[in-house]
Amino acid sequence: MAESTSLEVFVKSAQNIPNVDRPGGNSDPFVAITFQGQKKQTKWFKDQPNPEWNESLIWDLREPLEPAEQLKVVVLDHERVGWPQFIGETEVSLAEVVQSGRKVFEEQLKDKDGNIIPDARLTMEIKYHGHQDGEEGASDDEPDKKARPLMRRKSSRKLTVRKKLKIVEPSGAASDVESEADTEDVEGEGHLFRIADMAEFEKSEMRHSSARANLPDKPTDFQIRVHIVEGRKLEGEFLKAMAKVFIAGQSKETPVRQGTSNPYWNETMIFNFKEHPDLMMDKVVEIRVLNTRKLLKDAVIGSFKFDVGLAYNEPDHCFIHKWLLLTDPEDSSSSAKGYVKVSINVIGPGDEPKHSPATMSPDNVDIEA
Repeated sequence: MAESTSLEVFVKSAQNIPNVDRPGGNSDPFVAITFQGQKKQTKWFKDQPNPEWNESLIWDLREPLEPAEQLKVVVLDHERVGWPQFIGETEVSLAEVVQSGRKVFEEQLKDKDGNIIPDARLTMEIKYHGHQDGEEGASDDEPDKKARPLMRRKSSRKLTVRKKLKIVEPSGAASDVESEADTEDVEGEGHLFRIADMAEFEKSEMRHSSARANLPDKPTDFQIRVHIVEGRKLEGEFLKAMAKVFIAGQSKETPVRQGTSNPYWNETMIFNFKEHPDLMMDKVVEIRVLNTRKLLKDAVIGSFKFDVGLAYNEPDHCFIHKWLLLTDPEDSSSSAKGYVKVSINVIGPGDEPKHSPATMSPDNVDIEA
């Protein structure tokens, strides 16, 4: 089996969603999909009978996908107060996905009694990553095995890097990749990772720039996968902790975890863009951790910012299981507000998604060591 094995459901759109809301209006639809007992859902749209979600939901697989497995797909109406209302449902067999690696489905929705809802359809594309040792079925965009690095376009903005970045080793020990004496100014926007060795950083930038010509000089499809694994030592008591990721006007969030300063989310978020590579590398990723128990102005526990190019310039264009130091977004020199462990994977032309294990760190891991 391939290193990365997962099931991705790209929920594209629906047509003719019936109204189950107030008379004269339309439903506020979203899609909830259950696979192997784990449920994930899309964002919701207000008053939209023909929503276009264009959103990916991903399940990591521990075992090979079986042809007999199915997806339970339910379309629901979002309610601000109370439970969502049922709109329609369908079940999708994964037999053809197991065989070919990917398939587009246009499914008719059924009511609770199993009757077809006239003209109501849901369109999805399902991909089995890791199919036949990483080779998906016939595809026009079969990934090139050679990664194509890209140097981040330099910006006129300049700031001092103040963030601490740590790696949790397989043994559970935490190791720094920075020291106070090594801190240097780097160009970019927001709070970036602190660079431990600027000489190595400059060599890395030169190495990536040599491959810059291999990327098209035109708008290109990019996908950013953010795996929010867990938080530790979050500031505050009786927390209802949620992590939220912002990239270029898009935002997605984890479920809320109550009553703990060490929440375990294990949530993967997918962001799709079509952008010129130079502009893409300057997009800013912000990860916020919030206490949803408090009023909006007090909700942010801490945040961390970095640009897309910094992650793309890493080997395989990703960071896997990095501890990020959270600080006050209004004062980056403030004391630590906690830590969040994440994986970031920037997928460009010819790249393959990299696996991010859904593993918790041991309770005794010393993040601040």
